[in-house]
Amino acid sequence: MVQHQIGRRSFLQLTGLAGLALATPATLAACGPGNSGTGASGAADGAILPSYLPYTGVRPDLAGSDTFMAAFYGLPAKPPAAFPKPPAGGGSVTAMVNVFGPPPPAKSHNGFWQALDRAVGTDLELNMVPDSDYPTKTSTVLAGGDLPDIMNLPLYTPRLGQVLPALFADLAPYLSGDKSHDYPYLANLPTDSWRPMVYDGHLFGVPVARMSTGTVIFTRSDILDDLSLDPNPGTWDDFVALAKDLTSETDKRWAFDDPHRLFTFAAASLGAPNTWQLGRSGEFVNMITSEAYADALDRTRQFITKGYLHPNGFSATFDQTRANFGTGACVFHSDGYLAWDILSASYPDIGIDALRPLKTPDGKAYQFTSAGALSLSAVRKGDEKSVRRSLEVLNWLASPFGTKEYLLRKYGVEGTHYTMSDGAPVKTALGTTETALPLQYVVDSAPVLGPGPRDRVDAQYDYHKTVAAELLEDPSIGLYSETYAKQGATLQKIVTDARTEILLGHRPVSSWADTVSQWKSSGGTAMGTEYTQAHAKNPR
Repeated sequence: MVQHQIGRRSFLQLTGLAGLALATPATLAACGPGNSGTGASGAADGAILPSYLPYTGVRPDLAGSDTFMAAFYGLPAKPPAAFPKPPAGGGSVTAMVNVFGPPPPAKSHNGFWQALDRAVGTDLELNMVPDSDYPTKTSTVLAGGDLPDIMNLPLYTPRLGQVLPALFADLAPYLSGDKSHDYPYLANLPTDSWRPMVYDGHLFGVPVARMSTGTVIFTRSDILDDLSLDPNPGTWDDFVALAKDLTSETDKRWAFDDPHRLFTFAAASLGAPNTWQLGRSGEFVNMITSEAYADALDRTRQFITKGYLHPNGFSATFDQTRANFGTGACVFHSDGYLAWDILSASYPDIGIDALRPLKTPDGKAYQFTSAGALSLSAVRKGDEKSVRRSLEVLNWLASPFGTKEYLLRKYGVEGTHYTMSDGAPVKTALGTTETALPLQYVVDSAPVLGPGPRDRVDAQYDYHKTVAAELLEDPSIGLYSETYAKQGATLQKIVTDARTEILLGHRPVSSWADTVSQWKSSGGTAMGTEYTQAHAKNPR
């Protein structure tokens, strides 16, 4: 298939990528803690976003909505077909995506991949790049201009708000509003997951969707039960009292595992904004300038000084924090919502629940939302036929939970790649090897809870339904700031370095005012002004 070409020098000059190696997710976290926006310009409003279309072909055990997930105890006995025939209409489609494990066998030796092509109706060629090499490969491909039909781009890609309109198709003519119903399984993705796809009134990319629930504070419910402790503290002070009762150096048990995630939990519990806040006059105010942020620094430092944080909290890897939780060395663990199933599978004999948001001093409880998307898959510029073929492929890959297409994509061909046991698919050795295509990082089905044991699914559903009413959005999601695009990593480092020094006890909390002044003069004020202007142009 003919690839879209753009001169390397022109592209580098256009995007400012000359001499710039793509940074890592950690260094390009957005300014102010927690924001990982794409650099989109102009708010994502109802005129641009796809109209949400719930899928009704498989009835959930517990109904969901656009803001919280439906839940399933198991797969349907008779999975329905999502498509009457292969939708892509022949030809070939190329895609570039990252792979996190060993790559699967090549298509010529991979029966699953061949079955996938037949079901989709096209020759799907995947360029699977190891995750460690993906930033460099992305930079090379974007600068060279020899683009695949579909390219997965992390939200932290530098200059993404400039890269997208320069190289990739505006999908608004195909997906905005009810037009998205031509691709019903893309329209089934949560509305919030589409917001980071918007740039200056245009829609660039399909989200690898996640619910915008944000970070979950998991609890070892079995330990709390054994100690006869209340698992539902109401306020931050109640939480600190619970941490005191839990912590025991004799038993090698501490309350929390990670100081920075503990701080974010404290900030939400004490009423800080979720990264940015709209002021009364429509101005954007960053959370680091709030009194609640400084209060959270002080309270978190006190928590650490009292010995309630694991001794290795500042040095532990993320995998080690999960292990500390699983072994009972820590009773609370901050993680993504998908970790509920991961932790349950890794430690099947422990009890797991999730802490509800604490009440802030104003009596309300807030759950900080996330961006709603892990990454995006952009479609290269081309004629309408080629763009629609790519969208047909993406729509097929987003086939909803419980359909025949979902089963094929996730597990392969029954009898060859998996067998059914007690109503659940169990992969064969061949299935484990051949189905390792990273399709879920091109696009995935709308998120659901389950399938799984009824008690776990019920607990997950109760948590998500509760926090859905307490979500606090970051209003900068879907907005573009040139200062953030150029200086985001530098501004974030100012904040992170100073916060770490305070939490370690190397600097007093009173020094935070100097950090805020430095952040403002280094670009923070300009960034807020740019977000304010972008929001005024296209308010949500």
